[in-house]
Amino acid sequence: MDPNLQDWTEGFSEFWKAYPRRVNSSRKEALKVWMRLMPKDYGGADDLFSDILEALERSKAEWRRDGTDERHIPHHSVWLNRELWRNDAQEAR
Repeated sequence: MDPNLQDWTEGFSEFWKAYPRRVNSSRKEALKVWMRLMPKDYGGADDLFSDILEALERSKAEWRRDGTDERHIPHHSVWLNRELWRNDAQEAR
């Protein structure tokens, strides 16, 4: 297996575990979006991993603070595909 691919899928597994559980959320769809987001050159991936996971922690805190019901938390693939994590990553800077 390509070492980059292995690192990217391990990063995805970490993201998947950290994301709030959603009924009917497709791991396969979320992985497709994740892989599309990953840079062709692994050099920038560490920053991207960090940005996504940090933004996820901020989103989770906001969802808890607002009392967001699980049904209103976006599915994994939606959160990634719409790049909602970019909004949270930019707000922190």
